[in-house]
Amino acid sequence: MSSPWLAYLPYTIARDILADPDANPVGQEHRQRAVAMFADISGFTAMSEALAEAGRAGTEELTRVLNGYFEATIALVRQYGGIVGQFGGDALTVLFPYTEATQRQTARRAVQCALEMQTRMRHYAAVETLAGTFKLSFKAGLADGRSYCTSVGDPQTGLKTVVAGSALDLCAAAEAVAERGDVVAHQALLPLAEPLHAEPLTDAFRRVSRLEGDVSPAPLPELRGELSARQERLLAAYLHPVIAQRIGRGQSGFVNEHRKVTVLFVNFGGFDYDRDPQVGEKL
Repeated sequence: MSSPWLAYLPYTIARDILADPDANPVGQEHRQRAVAMFADISGFTAMSEALAEAGRAGTEELTRVLNGYFEATIALVRQYGGIVGQFGGDALTVLFPYTEATQRQTARRAVQCALEMQTRMRHYAAVETLAGTFKLSFKAGLADGRSYCTSVGDPQTGLKTVVAGSALDLCAAAEAVAERGDVVAHQALLPLAEPLHAEPLTDAFRRVSRLEGDVSPAPLPELRGELSARQERLLAAYLHPVIAQRIGRGQSGFVNEHRKVTVLFVNFGGFDYDRDPQVGEKL
């Protein structure tokens, strides 16, 4: 039986906690080659602001639209063997890890996943809400490279996953040159995903329009198993306390509300995630 707690963490982190009930996840590292995708969905901000004026009904409708889109998107990512590493508002970072033997198949699956996400956006060209009609749009960047995943913090006060590395830097750069509706790939990824159709945007990036040939899905094995009380406490440390409390009580629905907040964004730079063996300790 799959636990609802496991859905809130990257696959590799959740798998580690499930596999070793006594281990401390802080400092455990996953260094691997991967195709990384950064996908950004625009249009939710305008929808959110308009629905906020409609009170509770508007908040519930926004939640319905968000859940409907992201549930289908996450299911598609998992179908192609991707791991959702991070959410940032309405953007998500996905990793497609591979071995030397699976590199080409993984590259094609990652590109095909992005193209299918692009195609599905036609269902969101005119989203009817009680605050009006809104259009959602999508763009994505993909790249091949090294990835680094770990947990930082203190299990007693709070934990956070870190997903970084050259693959993520390059896919973010690819997304930055993309326009609405584009799937853009770093040039080093393209030979791995051939045959495909792509056109140059810059010296380093190409807009991909389609792959030739079939691409077979390869979902990761579902994580299953009973969690101990200690494992649930560890998983809860990654979540907002209110969400953790509701999951612990078996409440599937969350309290949805708009709030006025002040946001602080802090960027930590100067880390070499690909080559520094001490980067975890420094974090």
